[in-house]
Amino acid sequence: MKVTNNGKGLTIEADYVESAILTEALRKSVLAYEQENSKEFADEAREIISDLINNQVV
Repeated sequence: MKVTNNGKGLTIEADYVESAILTEALRKSVLAYEQENSKEFADEAREIISDLINNQVV
């Protein structure tokens, strides 16, 4: 995995397995945030998941 910060955002270069691990970890964080009634953090994690899934370059 390679992560680059250009000052405006992060670019993550990951293979399929690494991407799946990141996505699953974020999904688990959403569940944890919801159990703690931290809706804003859960929503932010969902947004990151959406960005990961929708902005993939194959």
